[in-house]
Amino acid sequence: MGSQKRGQWLSLISTSWSAVYLAHQGQGEQTASAQRLVLLRYYQPIHNYLRAMVRDDDAAEELTQEFVVRFLRGDFRRADPSRGRFRDLLKQALRHLAIDHWRRQRAEKDRQPIPLVDDWQVTPTEADWREGPPPRRGVDAFEADWRHRPPPRRGPPLPDLHSAEADRTYLEGWRTEMLGQAWEALAEFEEETGSPYHTVLSLRADHPKEGCAALARLAGARMGKALGEGAFRQLLRRARGKFADLLVDAVARTLPGHDADSLEEELSDLGLLPWCRPSLARLRQR
Repeated sequence: MGSQKRGQWLSLISTSWSAVYLAHQGQGEQTASAQRLVLLRYYQPIHNYLRAMVRDDDAAEELTQEFVVRFLRGDFRRADPSRGRFRDLLKQALRHLAIDHWRRQRAEKDRQPIPLVDDWQVTPTEADWREGPPPRRGVDAFEADWRHRPPPRRGPPLPDLHSAEADRTYLEGWRTEMLGQAWEALAEFEEETGSPYHTVLSLRADHPKEGCAALARLAGARMGKALGEGAFRQLLRRARGKFADLLVDAVARTLPGHDADSLEEELSDLGLLPWCRPSLARLRQR
């Protein structure tokens, strides 16, 4: 596929909300491509969040696959940007998945046969069942009397829907995805315009301890022409500015609106604001 054609196609479904819409309202290959785009982009943050919620790798993988099935069958067809941020919509859906998982676990545990009294293990300090019941341990009024049967079985606790660890994991995954989209857009920009911004910025990221003179030589070798240190510094400054613009665009696409205040809040939540202040200031001016 040529770069122009790919750029035209990506421009059609590059935004999160547009991709979600096309994944459910498009036709034929358009729908399939939009579905692949959404699932590939957000699979890892989804999996990370579910793993932090249920604390089980196998269960997280199973639930991630269940999310994929639900997405493909059209569960997001009524998704609306007016309801909030795209990542919040996903998080709500994932929490429902976690709740369903917990309910299934509890139902399966409740279906297991209750052990006979003789099967219950007691400590050496407890009374022998043949002589009398073990001592009570602060059971409440709703629990059965030990003299007749063991207390009712309780299922596993409900997953913490406001787990700071799970939210932090999800936020880190979302931040990584936004950065990845910005890098991808920068590579496409270089391919379309010939401006070597992705080349110089990736060299800076891959070799953080190297000086600009050494990086200029590496960049020149990749570009097939000599590049001085001063020229490299200038390209690097422009590349950082372009990357920040693309990063702001990537984050903005996940929001219901592109107003600067909401965008600034989201960038701050994701820990990206320090790199994006100039871009955000230009956006406010526009």
